Amino acid sequence: MTALKIAGLIAVALVVQATFVAPVTVLGARGDVMLLVAIAAGFEGGPERGAWIGFAAGLTLDLMVSTPAGLSAGTFALTAYLVGTFHNSMMRTSRSVPVVTATVASALAVLVYWALASVLDDGVTPGTSLPAVMVVVAAVNGAASPLMLRAMRWALRDATSDRLTLR
Repeated sequence: MTALKIAGLIAVALVVQATFVAPVTVLGARGDVMLLVAIAAGFEGGPERGAWIGFAAGLTLDLMVSTPAGLSAGTFALTAYLVGTFHNSMMRTSRSVPVVTATVASALAVLVYWALASVLDDGVTPGTSLPAVMVVVAAVNGAASPLMLRAMRWALRDATSDRLTLR
């Protein structure tokens, strides 16, 4: 059941990305909700589970755009793994930690994606500056992170823990 919820969440995120986020450009850049799926998976599911979900979200995006296959999948998996590792290593968290983590991880993921795309000599939009993309993606993902984290928490919740027990 959890895999079905994750697949549904990825599908909804893809529709939101294509319908609402992609048409809006700020400074020549667009937000990346699919990256936020990976970040939320790492934050809520830990490094290994987050990496798998990040890979699935990235691969889904790779199948829809004309960048090299696996570029988003690899970047999202690495980002989710690092976010999960960072979150697991923290002793205490405050309410601002998820938003700050999503914002910083988004900016760094854009940097990694840009570097990998440059090495592959494909996928980098020549008319858009890297700082603009980093700022826009980080701002959109930071703002949407509370909602995505809640949705990911729901998707990763075990079905057996949702049942009521009778005494």
